Amino acid sequence: MLLLVIDDLDRCNGDRVVALLETLQTLLRERAAPRRLRRWRRPAPLGVIVPASGRWVRDAFTKHYEIFDRSGGEDSVHDLGADFLQKIFDHSILVPGLSPEQTANLIHVVSGGRSHAPARPADVG
Repeated sequence: MLLLVIDDLDRCNGDRVVALLETLQTLLRERAAPRRLRRWRRPAPLGVIVPASGRWVRDAFTKHYEIFDRSGGEDSVHDLGADFLQKIFDHSILVPGLSPEQTANLIHVVSGGRSHAPARPADVG
């Protein structure tokens, strides 16, 4: 299996976000059959992960296609950007923010225990 990770998408301007995701969707939807050695060649399974702010991506699509927005304003159930996201991504996972304790533990693990984070009151003895 091949895994494509598109990181830092929520640091790009809106037009680039839309262009990249539309290109990716086109490439993944249009499967080309191999011309030679068809019996031995099969497409490799491909997974794509886009760790980005859903709000940023939704807003990029909403702004890019605002001329087509007929949702009726703030009272609608879905905005235009949410509709585009639903069509592009098969699964969306909401990741909650880390608590201060989780952040300190993560820094401790990543740094191999060499972090200079202040000790929590329960650790002081």
